[in-house]
Amino acid sequence: MINKIGNIFMKPLLSSFLHFLASGQIVLIRFQGRKSGKIYDTPVEYRQEGDTLTFFTQKSRLWWKNLQGDDTCVELRLRGKKVTARQQLISDDPEQIVREIRLLHPRMTLEQAEQLAPSVVMIQLKLLP
Repeated sequence: MINKIGNIFMKPLLSSFLHFLASGQIVLIRFQGRKSGKIYDTPVEYRQEGDTLTFFTQKSRLWWKNLQGDDTCVELRLRGKKVTARQQLISDDPEQIVREIRLLHPRMTLEQAEQLAPSVVMIQLKLLP
């Protein structure tokens, strides 16, 4: 419920000239549903290292499965600009997830990250030139 309410405000904000209020932490991902063909916009908190964006979502939210596949490209609204990215990695490896969660949320304790890891999937996208 909170996500749906937040998404209502976040999608237009990230696409507006006021994007700087949130775009340092949140990126808008636009992708096509594999079965439906419908276009979806999903805001997610991210961490960028070079040309790689890393983010997490609950395994129970199935939207991330649309990003699977070697040829899967998505459009991003990254810091106010439209860019394209390709799925680089989707992982449910708990050790890798714990490391990345702690990089995204440095104040989170190891124990908190370990508790969260089994319920999330980590997604990495590579920005395309």
